[in-house]
Amino acid sequence: MSININRRDFIGMTGSTLSLNMTCNQFPLTQITIPSQELFQNLHDWVKKTPFVDTHEHLPPETERIANKTDKDKIPAPDIGILFSHYADSDLQVAGLSNEDYKKLTSWDLSPKDKWKLIAPYYERCRNTGYLLCVRESVKALYGEDDIREDNCEKISQQIQDPIQSGFYRRILR
Repeated sequence: MSININRRDFIGMTGSTLSLNMTCNQFPLTQITIPSQELFQNLHDWVKKTPFVDTHEHLPPETERIANKTDKDKIPAPDIGILFSHYADSDLQVAGLSNEDYKKLTSWDLSPKDKWKLIAPYYERCRNTGYLLCVRESVKALYGEDDIREDNCEKISQQIQDPIQSGFYRRILR
């Protein structure tokens, strides 16, 4: 009898099974066996019920985010530049964005439209990399836009700024 299982369930099940075996320290790694159907089902059900494992986010503490909402000495500015301030910046720089222009992108000195004009040619070259796909998915999930463009960069920037208030992380991350 074959069991259909998707990639996420398989990885979760495998990780949980290995963790249990290693944590319990009852079975050396060379003696790990395939779990019984009952154990498999119990672990599978448990993993499916787990609401949160790891997001690997790099968010500043919410109190810091709120305190620095208008502090122009802090970078990145709360606009589209922040979307390119961690990991995604590497893709833009490999595509040709200079370090000087990257600093402008995260600064408070340019408008969102000027920032977009600065990165548009580089963004087009690398918009399908893993990091920029994540940026696009975030823009879609958080702001209802399928991509960042000149015609929506100001709207997205406003949507980045507006919810800088207590409770935003709690609402979004749940």
